[in-house]
Amino acid sequence: MSEVTELPRYAELHCVSNFTFLRGASHPHELVEQADALGYTALAITDECSVAGVVRAHMAALMSREQELLSRLCQKLSAGNPLRFIQELTRVRDEEAQ
Repeated sequence: MSEVTELPRYAELHCVSNFTFLRGASHPHELVEQADALGYTALAITDECSVAGVVRAHMAALMSREQELLSRLCQKLSAGNPLRFIQELTRVRDEEAQ
């Protein structure tokens, strides 16, 4: 038998947050953090009668992305290359604007 070296890409397609009364327990940002830690490529929050969980999960994902970007840029700055820092910041900002 061959060994599996990498897990397949995975996306959870049914997940409820604490915005689904009496069913969901976790805050949307906790669901996003856990999905990221598990390497999920996507997460479908399917709360009943509300999109508030999706909005908060989206904001948590954006914050996580910004923190990751800031971390990468700080590493470049600490390496003594402020020009590369500015170029990277501009490139990412332009990509997100499209």
